[in-house]
Amino acid sequence: MAAGLQRQDAVNYQGDSAAGRSSMILALVLITGIMVAEIIGGALSGSLALLADAGHMLAIGSAIAVRCLRLGPKAAPHPSNAPLATTGRR
Repeated sequence: MAAGLQRQDAVNYQGDSAAGRSSMILALVLITGIMVAEIIGGALSGSLALLADAGHMLAIGSAIAVRCLRLGPKAAPHPSNAPLATTGRR
């Protein structure tokens, strides 16, 4: 039964990449906004904890940005869905 759940999760993970990319961009914008607020608040109050958390958010934001770039503007359909004549296989 556990193997069935893992397979279902793997299938659901491969959903629409355009929706996934827009969600990632939204997360990146939110994280960047909070990070800037923490930098400003940490600098004004002298709080090293806020500055450290802003550095942590920079790492998370960088990872999300790399993932957004990796998804690309539009994902091409998988070649296995194409007819044999268009893939060049005989």
